[in-house]
Amino acid sequence: MDKVVATVAIDNAAGVQYDPANGVMYVVTLGGDVYPVSDKTMAVGTANIVNAKGSYMSYSPTSNEIYMSTKTSVEPIVDVINPATNSSVARIETPNDGNGNDILRGIAYDSTDHDVYVVDSTNGYLTQIGPQNTIIASNVLPLPFDVVFNPSNDMLYVTSAHCVSSSSEGCTSEVGQVLVVNPGTLAVTATITCPTTICKSSPIFTGIAYDSSNGLVYVADAANNQLVPISGTTIVTPAIPTGAYPFGVIAGNPVS
Repeated sequence: MDKVVATVAIDNAAGVQYDPANGVMYVVTLGGDVYPVSDKTMAVGTANIVNAKGSYMSYSPTSNEIYMSTKTSVEPIVDVINPATNSSVARIETPNDGNGNDILRGIAYDSTDHDVYVVDSTNGYLTQIGPQNTIIASNVLPLPFDVVFNPSNDMLYVTSAHCVSSSSEGCTSEVGQVLVVNPGTLAVTATITCPTTICKSSPIFTGIAYDSSNGLVYVADAANNQLVPISGTTIVTPAIPTGAYPFGVIAGNPVS
């Protein structure tokens, strides 16, 4: 039976990432503090203050570093954190509109090419970051939100929204979709939409995760309160009911 096994008190916690090399979880707050938490004792260590708002993180076993999508007052930044010292070792400015409006969200590690990919949900940039923490390439996608790498087919899966109606003030109606993206070219190779037999209302796709135990990708549908499983480019049934407005999702081993 699923149950809460421990509670860690951290004010304004926004995102979490696990470092398997050191057995430490990293929790970022809305204020930009990153706290290390022991996976054995649940003890909270001293915060690393990155002075930027962040919530999405990804771990790179290639460099043994944590990559966190953040935002300063003027520009979108990927903060690179050394888990051994819980200190920032690099700050990568991603492509932006220059107006301070960009918001970085999903970030994912590619276990095949060892690159990191981050999405800018405001202006649509999908940016590729190499192992040397340099920008390799960028492409614009329609209203991206989150991203995950699928090692079973070496593709990126990006939750996105297709604008179906608009006005002079912008998009007024959106329908969720999942874009399958080639990491080598950043080009969209397939678009996955949800049939009405599975998504009764127009879906709002938010978080996305890959499950290595069955090779499926799971996307959170906030409009229909469910997880939608995807195999390759096909949505499979049944969808999994969740609580109200699911936002993030991660796949892992069950806690005994």
